[in-house]
Amino acid sequence: LAFHMAIVRIARNESLLGMYESVCNQTSLFRMITLSLPGRLSLSLEKHREIIEALRRKDGPETARLLKIHILEAKEALVRAMQNKSDESEGKESL
Repeated sequence: LAFHMAIVRIARNESLLGMYESVCNQTSLFRMITLSLPGRLSLSLEKHREIIEALRRKDGPETARLLKIHILEAKEALVRAMQNKSDESEGKESL
């Protein structure tokens, strides 16, 4: 969360900061679910490193590309996690 907040604060945009804080409050449970998936935390940290390097190079297009990939991968991880939970629930009901 600190990583994401640092990026938002770099922008020095109060509206963006407010929106980000709101999104964080709404998605904290989803973040915990996705980061609990095997290998997801290390993958996320690697993506963070890549984003930091692009920011250091002041490469806006690459930073944007990496952020988009990071967000889409998190979305896909959440969908998989929710599908797995659904499959587990259905399996328990059939017993």
